[in-house]
Amino acid sequence: MSINIFLKLKCFSLKKTMNNIFLKKMIKLNNLHKKNCNFFSNVSNVFFQKKNIKNVEDLPFLPVSIFKNIELISTKKKKYY
Repeated sequence: MSINIFLKLKCFSLKKTMNNIFLKKMIKLNNLHKKNCNFFSNVSNVFFQKKNIKNVEDLPFLPVSIFKNIELISTKKKKYY
């Protein structure tokens, strides 16, 4: 993402633009996790069936405590270990 996007913004529109950029990135990240992590995909399909995501609140989420008990990996393991 280039800084030119922000330089072209109208005054006072930054918050809305940042929210849109953040939401798009989160949707992309969510799709990556669903594709590459079976557990996340299963949980997402069961508990978060909303297809039309318009807000960050619509995105699937997992409680932080789940990471203490389940190894969730969306990349090749050797990449980080």
